[in-house]
Amino acid sequence: MSSSSGVHHPFISEGMPLPGGQFGLLDSRLDFRRLPSPFPYTLALPQERAEALLEQQALELGATILRGHEVTGLSEGPDRVRVYLRTPDGPSRIEAAYLVGCDGAHSTVRNNSRHQLPRHSVHRARLARRRRPR
Repeated sequence: MSSSSGVHHPFISEGMPLPGGQFGLLDSRLDFRRLPSPFPYTLALPQERAEALLEQQALELGATILRGHEVTGLSEGPDRVRVYLRTPDGPSRIEAAYLVGCDGAHSTVRNNSRHQLPRHSVHRARLARRRRPR
């Protein structure tokens, strides 16, 4: 998160900074306070609230948010992107200077972009079960 843009202020005011913690199978606790960062912590904030804050800021900056629309393809020009959509009213096409794809792990936006991003899952969970000695 950029500290120069100020986008972080509402998140920090509503979230709970966690300066350290136990992660996974590590034997020791992590201490983020030692990191050379303006944000030396993990910020606990429910995803629903984080999404609402992002939406609010995007709208304040003039973004248009389309829900219920499926991106079926896109083509990129030097300063615009043309996006092909399936909408509740049928096929459509829009052009924009920027496109933010929030369309999940199998992102049509990512798959059709010239700017390929590495694929990896950031959410992993492990569940272990073992018997206690009697």
